Amino acid sequence: MSAATAPGAAEAVEAVDAVDAPALDPVLPALALALDDARLRGWAARRGVALPAGARVDRLRWKPGTSVRAAVDPGDGGPWWLLLGYGPGDGGKAGKDLRAAAGRPRAVDPAARAVLVPAAADRGLPALRRHADLAAARVLAHNPARRAVLAAGAGEDGGLVVKVHADTATAARSVRAAALAARAGVAVPTARLRDAHVAEQELLAGAALDAVGDGGGHPVAEEVAGEVAELLRGWWAADPAALPGLPVLAPAALAASVRAALTGPLALPAGDRARARDLAGRWQRAADRHPGVLVPRAPAHGDLSADQVLRGPDGRLVLLDLDRAAVAPTGWDAAVWRAAATAAAPAGAPGGDPGGDLAGALLPGAAPHPLLVAAAAALRLPEPFRRRRPDHAARAGALLALAGRALEEVPC
Repeated sequence: MSAATAPGAAEAVEAVDAVDAPALDPVLPALALALDDARLRGWAARRGVALPAGARVDRLRWKPGTSVRAAVDPGDGGPWWLLLGYGPGDGGKAGKDLRAAAGRPRAVDPAARAVLVPAAADRGLPALRRHADLAAARVLAHNPARRAVLAAGAGEDGGLVVKVHADTATAARSVRAAALAARAGVAVPTARLRDAHVAEQELLAGAALDAVGDGGGHPVAEEVAGEVAELLRGWWAADPAALPGLPVLAPAALAASVRAALTGPLALPAGDRARARDLAGRWQRAADRHPGVLVPRAPAHGDLSADQVLRGPDGRLVLLDLDRAAVAPTGWDAAVWRAAATAAAPAGAPGGDPGGDLAGALLPGAAPHPLLVAAAAALRLPEPFRRRRPDHAARAGALLALAGRALEEVPC
């Protein structure tokens, strides 16, 4: 079932965004603020924080009954904010978050167990406060308590992209993987560690491929796939034994992630939640029949999508953001690309599977195994809601449909 024809998709979006937040999680009243940008702006204004008219939640982390963490993009290039919501009895965490924001503007609502603080005060990213030059940096993205990406220095034609990580292993991996990819002949930005939590790289001119578009609802014209494949050819062909320090995507870890994505909390219509649980069982049974498909054999970018490839002013492509690089199953990047293209296509876009032909081109000679396509679609499933896409239910429905079609193609 395509996103365009999923029954009740539009109604589900409206219900989740505007009405049903208390039903979705009655223990976390802050969730209602995170799901309604206008309500959030009014709530903040009544507590002395004037958010710009275009401010919106860009990324949401929700643990049912426990916590809400939402990054608020001001929409005008100014400072970002964090909306933080807590479960009953979590006053200690609220106190820690407020102490991390000491001396800064904030909004506090004890009744809703919610606070709004500057994103620069993210308690999970203390390196933001350690480096004075980051205070004036422009925020490109903020994933609460996980990662912040900033542009620092001279501006669009110079300066640095600075990535502040909560996890030191991820910071080290991104820099190490970039060096290994460059050694394999892949065009990547030069990267280094500033400290254990902070990686930085040159800020390159150009535009990500997802900003190019093809005018037909697909994020990238199909002919671009050949260029992307050529960009990554040396990386895919590299001997994993010659890439010391590159993590391995173990079959058990991949299976656990697929299961968690399909059976975890999903803000979807009840029918789609049931479909997701059914797909979890079907995927595991297929994986049990074809264990060799999941064996890690080749280097992979790990999160390949149109927004991870930059076209420079000279027309050449550059690969970005190797935070998830790993030795993975053969064809994993092609499967991930296909799922990402499906998630990125607007509801009602023609074609139903915008990543299909692209994925085949990315893996010359064979499309990715359908078991991997289903896995990649499952892992993308929570993303439209986390990114607060207006049509998130329809996009998730398209991913469920892609996973279902892929599993039907897995040999018995």
